[in-house]
Amino acid sequence: MQANPADFRVDFKKMEELFCQRAQTTTPRPQSSPSTLSPAAPEVNLLDSKRSLAVNIFLKQFKQFKKGGVVTGVVDTIRRAKGAELGAEKLRGLSRLLPEKHELEAIKSYSGSPAQLGHAELFFLKLSEVPGYALRVEAMLQV
Repeated sequence: MQANPADFRVDFKKMEELFCQRAQTTTPRPQSSPSTLSPAAPEVNLLDSKRSLAVNIFLKQFKQFKKGGVVTGVVDTIRRAKGAELGAEKLRGLSRLLPEKHELEAIKSYSGSPAQLGHAELFFLKLSEVPGYALRVEAMLQV
């Protein structure tokens, strides 16, 4: 006993309901004009991208300085020569990341607003304002 193909009826309407994709009715989003968006000030990067990345990763370690700013907190700790607040491991990392002469020249010759500088550049700028910062870091490592 074989089934006759004429005995099977395909309900195409039901098939379309099950397998067809329905067109979604969406309301268009209102487009915001450029004047309503607050323009973000571009960040000025004067350092090599790898160098900047290394310094930024180093600065991310200091969660204890979030309140007053990481850059300010680390620089103030170096200014006060309180190496115990940073720890020996972080001081060793800092000693490898101290700014080089040509980097400081580039940052100091920047004539724009310091608020537009990237975190690494701002850190180097504020660090250069500390008298004998390299010697202080080395001294904190010895203690």
